[in-house]
Amino acid sequence: MYHKITEKAGGKFRASIINKHRLATLRSKTKTLNTKKAAEDWVGKTFPVLESQFNDYLYKMGMLDSGKYEERIGEHSKLNWASSLRDVIVAHKIHIVNNGINVGRSVTHALNSIGECEISKISLFQIDMDALEQFCKQRRKKVSAATLTVDISCMARVIRESLEYGLFSSATKGLSDNIIMSHYSLLKTRGYLGQSKERDNVFNNADFLRVLSSARRYSEKGGGVSYDSFIELHYETLLTSSEMLSLKWRSVDFSSNKIEVRGRSFKLTTRAVEILKTLLAKNCGSYDSDSLIFPVSKSSISTILSRIVRLSGVEGFQIRDLRRFGAQRLVTGGLDKYELANILGSRDIKKVEEKYYL
Repeated sequence: MYHKITEKAGGKFRASIINKHRLATLRSKTKTLNTKKAAEDWVGKTFPVLESQFNDYLYKMGMLDSGKYEERIGEHSKLNWASSLRDVIVAHKIHIVNNGINVGRSVTHALNSIGECEISKISLFQIDMDALEQFCKQRRKKVSAATLTVDISCMARVIRESLEYGLFSSATKGLSDNIIMSHYSLLKTRGYLGQSKERDNVFNNADFLRVLSSARRYSEKGGGVSYDSFIELHYETLLTSSEMLSLKWRSVDFSSNKIEVRGRSFKLTTRAVEILKTLLAKNCGSYDSDSLIFPVSKSSISTILSRIVRLSGVEGFQIRDLRRFGAQRLVTGGLDKYELANILGSRDIKKVEEKYYL
């Protein structure tokens, strides 16, 4: 089997999947689309499905070696474009349980709720604005717009993390959480999703220094974890709390002063490099590349950070303020918004501007 994309008169593109095997019952499948990107996406979704179906047929006919079939099954038993959203949720749940990955109760509850809805039964390539809108209408009968916003975010998250965990077949091309997030703005415009609430308090540099001082005093009590380094590196890198807790030494490249997290790479600030080198020096300059930089559980860090904030006397501070405060600082310093979006791990510039009050 092979595929090709040809440009037609009028600027449209014809995508073709062709099977010249003598036993093929479906010799070709074609579709004409408006752009080359759309044609490539269609091929990426459709090719692995047709290939899987044909190889199953060959095996049943005794035309495919059992060893090769089992090798193919090992790959195609993974998720692909034809998998349902429920398949993704189940595979994701099995993976995090088997690997001891912490997931918050709100995420678990949201994914369980999504799994009970009609949208979870359809294939990933069928998820579009209409399907998401029907899901929103179904859910809004039971939950608020704020809860529905969490549901949509978790729907995108389970796809993104399943890709990162390698749960999808290598033949799955063009798939990303964008099949959900590309419709986020429109869903919000139509009133399905909750609007971000403005907060009265504004986190400033004085507050940051007070929290940092409090964390330093707490770290001196012992326990082996430098919580002031955790907070300051959080502020300097703009990583999420979960990314900070899963950060390993192999993610840091001291030769280029860059860090790679969840498929994105960006240059570290001078202060971030200093923090990491200080932590490295505490380990006598040696480390296991697979070891965590901050070996502390999600539940523990939440409790400890709450204590640190109380000790600092800063009212209304939340750990996520560090990302917003740090983002504002970088933009004020002249950082391009597109580079900021890359650092934050976001594809939506408007969403970045809204969420971080830029």
